Amino acid sequence: VPVQGKFSYLPRLQGRARVTFSFKRQNQILGNITILADGYTAPITAGNFVDLAARNFYTGLTIKSQKKRLQEGPDIDVASIPLL
Repeated sequence: VPVQGKFSYLPRLQGRARVTFSFKRQNQILGNITILADGYTAPITAGNFVDLAARNFYTGLTIKSQKKRLQEGPDIDVASIPLL
């Protein structure tokens, strides 16, 4: 991705970063999700995501839970939680 030109003002991630979200309902913690943002394959997308997380954009954001599995394996049990 070029560092000069029309995309030069966007935040970009060089490397990888882990972002952990804690889900709470009222004062009860429901669980945590850790997302690995990969700046090697998507530097601008990962940079935007980490930038928003660092500025607490996702804090207090309402989510809707769905009981739908995306992928299943011997030690993988992932549920879809889309943001509204």
